[in-house]
Amino acid sequence: MTTPFVQDRAIVARLEAEFETRTIPVTVADPNQHDAPLIYANRAFEELTGYDRGRIVGQNCRFLQKGMPDQPDRKKLRDAVAAQTPVDVLLTNVQSDGTLFQNYLIVEPITLRGGPNLLMGCQFRFDFDTRLVEFVAHMERVDRSIHRAMDIAERRKLVAIETHVTRTKSLLAVLKSRGLISL
Repeated sequence: MTTPFVQDRAIVARLEAEFETRTIPVTVADPNQHDAPLIYANRAFEELTGYDRGRIVGQNCRFLQKGMPDQPDRKKLRDAVAAQTPVDVLLTNVQSDGTLFQNYLIVEPITLRGGPNLLMGCQFRFDFDTRLVEFVAHMERVDRSIHRAMDIAERRKLVAIETHVTRTKSLLAVLKSRGLISL
């Protein structure tokens, strides 16, 4: 018997206040519930994926991979979600209209004051024709957004966020070495 999905309106209101107007696509999942369902997705996420948040809240984010073969980074993502640890992955996802896109996903555990442990995901559509300068500028906006979110998260997560920035630089080096991007 599966446990029914529960969405705490007070928590969602706090997330909306923090993330609704951000230009960075943000989702928040509750790993304390069965299958870590989304409890929040902002407007920028709807614009990126084409999915209406009213249809996706309560689902695990794997709906973005419908019909896709298993990808190496999915195991890395599953393991991090299960352990509630930070992770960044590059996944092929499917928009609501069936268009494939490369999603550079950063997942960071957060804890709301007086609330449960949650998982915040920041998404970035990574097209291989994206100029490196645009990608770096976007990652800086992600970094600033996460730093602002630190007001609602534990301060000790700062080290993990900086690790993501380092991983991002590593990803850029790999993509450049494969000839997928140029400077």
